[in-house]
Amino acid sequence: MHTSFAVSSANPGKRSSRPATLWGPKRRTKFRSRIISFRDATDKVDMPEFFGKTFDNLPQSLNKDLRDLEQEGCMYAQFWNDDLEKFAFCRIQFKPSEIVKYVDSLKGYDEFLEYVSKGYDKYEAVEMVSDDRVKRTAKDYAQWVQDNGHPQDPYCPAAFYLDHLESLVCGTMEDRYEFIQETYSGDRHCLVELV
Repeated sequence: MHTSFAVSSANPGKRSSRPATLWGPKRRTKFRSRIISFRDATDKVDMPEFFGKTFDNLPQSLNKDLRDLEQEGCMYAQFWNDDLEKFAFCRIQFKPSEIVKYVDSLKGYDEFLEYVSKGYDKYEAVEMVSDDRVKRTAKDYAQWVQDNGHPQDPYCPAAFYLDHLESLVCGTMEDRYEFIQETYSGDRHCLVELV
């Protein structure tokens, strides 16, 4: 959960020490207040930490996946469901060893993105990833993309996923997915969180 603070429009550089409420009644004051979400302002302000590691460069969607893994041991995705004949949200429960590999994979991807943002080309950035397993996986994936003439980015997040994690999070391990609609108990909060 991210924290938002009330910021006075009369003094925009100063924030209140009291967290703002997004859904409560608005407090009328002499100065009009606006709510700023520090998560939305910039990806680097929060400096998210999951599993004792800091992730400064990942997109928000991957940070959300890491948060879900840390809090619930699972992540959520939307895949095609043949039974429902439509795309549906599902829960992907991870095994402890898969969580470790997923975190290591995304830490390598985070390092890669950091080096690219510093001006290194993608080939140099991959060589600078500290985890040799992740580096080797990303290089093998890039070579496979090049050899097979696929149009996708050879350095997408999936390129860094160790072992079978690409299959798990990209939709090809159907026996591991629990579709939310099949277990929906009437709690709308669950569906709102996914969207």
